[in-house]
Amino acid sequence: MKFIQFGCWNEYSCDKNMPERNPVSMVMNKLNSMAPNVDFIIVSGDNYYPGKDVQKIKAGETYNGVVLKEDIKIKKKKIDRNDIVSGFNCLPSSVEVNIILGNHDLVSQKDNVYKLEDGEYEPEGACTILKTEQSISTTNNLNLSYYMSKYDDSTKTLIIMMDTSMYSTDDVSEFLSCYKYLIDREDSLSDDEYIQKIRQTQYEKIVADLTRHSGEIKNLIISGHHPISGYKLKLGENKDKFVILGDDLEPFINVLTSIYSKIGGDAVNYYYLCADLHMYQQGTVKLQVDDINQMTINQYIVGTGGTTLDPNPFSEEYKAIKKNRLDVINVPIISGKHRFIMSDEDISISNANYGHGFILCEIGDVPQFSFVLIKTVSGGRKTKRRRRRHTTKRRRTIKRRKYSGKR
Repeated sequence: MKFIQFGCWNEYSCDKNMPERNPVSMVMNKLNSMAPNVDFIIVSGDNYYPGKDVQKIKAGETYNGVVLKEDIKIKKKKIDRNDIVSGFNCLPSSVEVNIILGNHDLVSQKDNVYKLEDGEYEPEGACTILKTEQSISTTNNLNLSYYMSKYDDSTKTLIIMMDTSMYSTDDVSEFLSCYKYLIDREDSLSDDEYIQKIRQTQYEKIVADLTRHSGEIKNLIISGHHPISGYKLKLGENKDKFVILGDDLEPFINVLTSIYSKIGGDAVNYYYLCADLHMYQQGTVKLQVDDINQMTINQYIVGTGGTTLDPNPFSEEYKAIKKNRLDVINVPIISGKHRFIMSDEDISISNANYGHGFILCEIGDVPQFSFVLIKTVSGGRKTKRRRRRHTTKRRRTIKRRKYSGKR
């Protein structure tokens, strides 16, 4: 069995027949050429990134009843449903494509942030991005859901594709208006009760799959959107900082350790494929299950499907933050429950594959994973200093029009 996995992809307007147009077109062109040689594809979320509608107001003009003393820019995110469609139309039609959700797929109107392509504001709670993706994913080869699974009997490999945004303690409350289009919500449920319901609904599906193949699973491959942990460089106004991801995912950690206990502990090989961080990064996750047992997971972050890449924290360009890096790398997080380890070889391979592409998974007795690099990008970029705030809406530091022929 062979399959391809990637995420963080549908930005700009896609044209697989003109790969030079922008990164997503380039990736989709290569993906279509390789699709006949694989059994299926997993897309690990963030299936659309809105553009920005920028309004410039000069000093001396009136804004919200106030005469401005200096020039300002008002930025609104612009949802172009035609771009959503163009991206999904670029996916291969000859092979099964299983699409799970990322945080960008579950956002909806708040404080008049999102505009539609006609300039009107998205109605509050309309979940235009999710509903548009759902309407497109009605063809025979596209499957979009919060949970899917596959089992390969010849290699005793279970593949689970699951939503991870529901486990983000920082952000899940922002997504509840969209989750109702995936999992029913009774009017009587409070937000906390509904969060517990959506998590429990998915967990029951996981347990059902584990039970169905109890005692026979040798390899478990899980694909989600968020990394269990990962290393990222945050460019600050006054300081560059090396940080670790995953400190808001404790409910997800609990699900993973529960799987370990139910499935057979160390008798199974564990792999996790994800996205969210816009680069390729491989390493080993160690989860403390209890006082004795530790779960070891080989993790592959593949947020390289076409969106603008995050700066590479391990590039030579950012050697100046080495001291901060040593304070963070391999250090346990969430009360010591887990840590992410990158060996020298992991760092070298991740650096060599800093660019756009996807991962090819070949399942034998032991699954093999190799990154298909389509275009190398330099090991990091310095942009004009601007403060970057950690939110689920990953800010990008170059203008979209650099890649788009129509904007």
